Amino acid sequence: MTTEIESVDFNNDIEILPIEKWLNFASGDNEFVFVALPLIQRGSVWKPNQIIDLWDTLLRGMPMGSLIFSLMPSGIDVRRIGKKEMIKTPADSIGLIDGQQRTLAMLIAWSNAGEMDRRIWVDFADKRSDGHVFRLRVTTINQPFGFQKASPSAKLSLSEKRDALEAFENEHKIKNPNKKELFEKAKPHFSKLPIDLRLLIESWKNTKGDKSTWIRDIEDKLDQIKNEKIKDEELAYAKSNVSKFADALIRFFNLKIPLLKVDSRSLSDLRFNTPFSS
Repeated sequence: MTTEIESVDFNNDIEILPIEKWLNFASGDNEFVFVALPLIQRGSVWKPNQIIDLWDTLLRGMPMGSLIFSLMPSGIDVRRIGKKEMIKTPADSIGLIDGQQRTLAMLIAWSNAGEMDRRIWVDFADKRSDGHVFRLRVTTINQPFGFQKASPSAKLSLSEKRDALEAFENEHKIKNPNKKELFEKAKPHFSKLPIDLRLLIESWKNTKGDKSTWIRDIEDKLDQIKNEKIKDEELAYAKSNVSKFADALIRFFNLKIPLLKVDSRSLSDLRFNTPFSS
């Protein structure tokens, strides 16, 4: 399958794509390329610490490894990445054989991907954790206040969840919020000046990667979410991290992903084997 508009030839055994192009394909935001998950694939199984580690790698500008795909005929039962419903493949579809979890973790922060059940946050005012370039936090539809800072996959205690819920109700003037309200409006517990990574990337694309314009936009957002509990020195520290994050986004958008093609005929019995998970 060759798509001249996208200058991609998936008949090649190896195709190297800019990360932005791959995520546009995987999110379904491109009418010329249909990326599907064969039914051998599991759903999202990565824990928050794995998502954070991947994004730390990407923001450093380090490669995340290759993905494996196969060309698929039309009329095969598949799922789109991040979706539960089963659909039939159109002609010349790409089956993602290995790389689902990495792609899903990236799509969490990709605005074109639609609704997701997880969010990634960058807390600009909080000191980064050991070994990471920024303080990253994850919230989910079932854990809307996130997880422990020191152990990103460990759930909050019941008392911490009660404190977070009480603070949320007081801030938003919502009594007994439902799950959707919490997921859409809550922020990670113990966070100071967090901004959704999806919003940061969307702003970067809207400003066409203009660093100065993006920095002004994000600094304005920090001013908007600052409250009386945030000290002036914390706000200053947060703004000092904005320029560093702009450099990280430059590294991220310069990344390329190698796609390795395998023969679909060799996959006919994979539905009976252990699913891929990376």
